Amino acid sequence: MMGNPLSNLKALMGRASKVMQEYQSSVEDIRRAIIDLRDTQRDVETAPVSVREIEANVDQVLGDAEKRARSVFIPSTFVSPRHPDRLRPEFDAPFRKDTLGALCILGFREPVRAALLAEAKKEAEGRKTYSADARAAELTRLQKELETLEAAEESLIREAEEAGLTVPRRADARPEILLAERV
Repeated sequence: MMGNPLSNLKALMGRASKVMQEYQSSVEDIRRAIIDLRDTQRDVETAPVSVREIEANVDQVLGDAEKRARSVFIPSTFVSPRHPDRLRPEFDAPFRKDTLGALCILGFREPVRAALLAEAKKEAEGRKTYSADARAAELTRLQKELETLEAAEESLIREAEEAGLTVPRRADARPEILLAERV
């Protein structure tokens, strides 16, 4: 028995609407996962370096500062016959060039290093740190996961299109995913 054509159309539209909602819901689930994954990538990219790298960074800064200060440090000022008008300008030169480096020259490198390390470690405290290798590996893993999610999203959208439904693509969808023959 055939029902009322209007009722049949209404039922068909209801089923189509439900299918569309299911596709849209599935795509939105993937999109939320993509957003979460991008947030995770950003967290890994901006996470503090490992303690060993913190120490290397501090040592590099101190070494560079001392090198700059030594470029104008003239120890002969102290062993030459005194010329009061010359002593002060030459002695101040390392401090004017690089105060941190001048402190290193004067034997305060270790206390300065300890203070800088304490501050840097305090900044990193309670946060996950990554060595350069671990960061690169984690970012590679996350990128592969992101590509998988983006391909799944595009696959669902194409499936919906084949069923005659329109699911809008993200404005920031990567062209290589959109243009791939197979996803």
